[in-house]
Amino acid sequence: MVTSSGPATVPAWSFTAKGLSRPIVVLAVSKDVLKPRVEPVPPPGLAELEPSLLQGESLTRIDDRTLTFTLNHGACEPDLRAHVLEFEDLVVIGGSHGPVLADTACRAVLLRKAAVVTLAVPLGDRAVISAATGVRLTLDRPPK
Repeated sequence: MVTSSGPATVPAWSFTAKGLSRPIVVLAVSKDVLKPRVEPVPPPGLAELEPSLLQGESLTRIDDRTLTFTLNHGACEPDLRAHVLEFEDLVVIGGSHGPVLADTACRAVLLRKAAVVTLAVPLGDRAVISAATGVRLTLDRPPK
């Protein structure tokens, strides 16, 4: 199972039912031990984030010097751009958008777009951090 701290192996019940092509799999862990994901709270005194900053999340591929991740954006946020900032011990990813389209009816919906950035040097063991949240991102593994 994918967790906010990376993949984890957990106990599960697997049920088969006539007429279903796949089993129903249920986490076999008490709800008492499951904790909600804690969103980071920025330290007091930090400047407000730039409104055009987009959240980079769902790191979907790491290929030597190339990172692929998901950018969350709104329907009227054009000219999406992916950004990367490299340090010796970590890499910060995120995105931005151009000016919001004025006088346009926009759907209030979260959209996601794949973004790709190229690193100056291979990622190695550096942490990947979201520019918008400060959360360490781990490689998402699709469920099997």
